[in-house]
Order: sequence, then C-alpha cells, then structure tokens
Amino acid sequence: MKTLQSSFFVLIMILAALKCVSQGQSGGPEAVQGDLDSLTLEARVGKELAARVNAHMLQVTDPIVIEYVQHLADKLSSSCEPEHAIPVRIVGRRTVDAIALPGFLYNHENLIIGADGEAELAGLLAHEIAHICTHQFIRNTSRDATEQLVKPTLTSWPCMSPCVPDFVAPPLTTRFPPEMEMEADNVAIKMLEKNGYDASALRSILLRLARRYKQMPESFDSDFASHLPTAVRLRNMRRQLAAERKDSAYILDTSEFAMIKDRLLAIQKRRTRQIHIEALPSASRGVSADFLPIKSKGSAERCLC
Repeated sequence: MKTLQSSFFVLIMILAALKCVSQGQSGGPEAVQGDLDSLTLEARVGKELAARVNAHMLQVTDPIVIEYVQHLADKLSSSCEPEHAIPVRIVGRRTVDAIALPGFLYNHENLIIGADGEAELAGLLAHEIAHICTHQFIRNTSRDATEQLVKPTLTSWPCMSPCVPDFVAPPLTTRFPPEMEMEADNVAIKMLEKNGYDASALRSILLRLARRYKQMPESFDSDFASHLPTAVRLRNMRRQLAAERKDSAYILDTSEFAMIKDRLLAIQKRRTRQIHIEALPSASRGVSADFLPIKSKGSAERCLC
C-alpha cells in the first residue's frame, strides 16, 4: 500500500509539472488549484492511477461475475449522471476494501461475499459511486494542497522557474474525511431509493462490517477503516433514510445475487487449492488440468479466477 501511495504522490507532482509546462507561466496557487479541480485533469489522474492499481492487484476475470456487478453499478450510477460509464473491477483478495478513483471503482471480492442480499451489495456500490460522481477524490486532494502550501524546496523540479508551483502536492490516498463520507451516504441513499432498493441495507452492512473490524481488523485493508460508520454518520443516515423513504416494495435480494455469491466462493476455493498444489514438490502435484498454473497472455502474473 505504501508503494501505491508513493506512486500516487509522484504522479500528481508530474501532472502538475506537465500542466505548468504547457501553460508556460504559472498563475500561482490559485491557477494550480483550478487545474486540480478540472474534469480534464481528474480524468487523466483517474486513468493513470487505475493503470497503477491494475498492475498491483490480481483481479477476478469470471465474465458472469463481472457482467452482473457491472450491470448493477451501471444501473445505480445512471442516477447521478457521471461523465462516462464507471468500470468496476473485482479484486481477488480476501481482505475487505474498496477503492474509488476518478472514474474507476475497485471492490474486493469479500465485500460481495459478505453482503446479505443484493440490496446490501447495491448499497456498498452506491456509496463508492457517490464518491466518484461528486468528484471527492480530486476535491479532497485540492483542499489538502491548499492547506499545506509551502515554499518550493526542490531544486530539480521538472518545471523550472518562473513557473515553479509554490506548493508540494500531498500524497494521494483513498481516504475521505467524515464530511465527504456523509455526503456519499446521502447521495447513495437517494440512488438506492430511485432504483427500488431498501436504502437501509447500506446502514446494515456498514454496521456489520464495523463489528467485524473490531473482531478481525487483520481481515481489512488499512484504508478501509475510514469507510466504517461513526456515530455521527449513523445518525445522519437515520435522518436521511426517514426523509427519503417511500411506501413501496423494496428489492432486498435476487436469485442472481445468490448465484454470483456462490460462484465467487467457488473461485476462492479453487484459488486456494491451486496455491496449495503449487506449493507442493513437483512430483506430488499430480496432473489435474483443473488446477494447473494459469498465466495471462503477455504477463507472468497468474490469473486464478
């Protein structure tokens, strides 16, 4: 995770420098601030960061699982009218985490497996999509940069004087401050209501994840702790649910979700068995074609899904 965060830091510094070169002269912190908030730069940052995440994380490639989750995300995101479709990637790791980058969403498979019904999964997806639709990643970065204005200390900055930015961008992470988490909750609840899901399912799964985190913190990636609900967030969600709730039948679960959950559990089981077989001496592995090492084209990394 530290390697990924350092990559984020280097990336935003390079992008700021390239932007400065293209403009010739810098207009000071206000001009850089405007660049960071622009949709063009946000899209560029999102694509670059997604490429880095893709290089670091094993992803589930089962087409049936991907199609189901992507369809659900597309249905939810249509409510907030994003600039383009939001690709959803499923990370093949047993820890619990979600990463909302500008225009891209990554969910660990255990978030799907841990949901008690499609409404809970929809709630998690809606919350992450809300982070993206409200441009929180780039807004949070811009705000931090403004608060941490410092004099330039790098003599080898790619964009030399007179257009040296007068601040150093902070490291980029996937954590959002409490007010942004509450904003994402509010947008997600509206999204769920509009699509016929029981929006209280979002509150239910967040509470269950919070209890699990207290019992097994090692099963969560470190950044996911910021997604867990605080008492203030829970009260805010209760008020928002009361304001948005309609007298109608809600979707709680579907047979499709149950099938996808079983399919992911089977993928995990197959992956665990394959890793165990690969750890055995070669003479003891047997010749079962179902569990031979699988390599993606043009890459040495295994795809165990």
